[in-house]
Amino acid sequence: MDIWLLFLNRNHGASQNTPEDNQNIDRDADAALSELKRLGAKRVFLAGASCGGSTAIIAGVRQALPIEGLIILSSPAQCGPHDAIPSVEKIKAPSMFVFSPGDYGGSIEKEVRKLYQASGAADKELIADESGYHGTDMYHKGEHGDALKSKLIDFVKKVFN
Repeated sequence: MDIWLLFLNRNHGASQNTPEDNQNIDRDADAALSELKRLGAKRVFLAGASCGGSTAIIAGVRQALPIEGLIILSSPAQCGPHDAIPSVEKIKAPSMFVFSPGDYGGSIEKEVRKLYQASGAADKELIADESGYHGTDMYHKGEHGDALKSKLIDFVKKVFN
């Protein structure tokens, strides 16, 4: 049985106008992964956009579930007080890192490259999406969004079957 969980970090995305504290968003990912374990999950595939990817990396390594794969979209190496570098070094599963040049003036490309370089995965891919968009907007709004979405889905199917 496959269990899928999609969650949104507090004060990000649709909830970004709430007066929530951003300093503890890793607890959201911890709670989500704990719920997966409670429901009987035996392994996880981590994916996240922006700070969601950074916190998924950190929380994923802290949990006892084997990590089967990783997708990162526009994620910074450090999100607030949370540094994903020590955790991504421990992830050996196949990994895909996606950024768009020019996103946040080029700073996101540098951050994603830091995660890619620090990754402990032998099977890893770095993808530059030329859309200029950030996070999931790369495949929602980008000119080649459907192609990127297909690439992401194919990656998940290849790794997590």
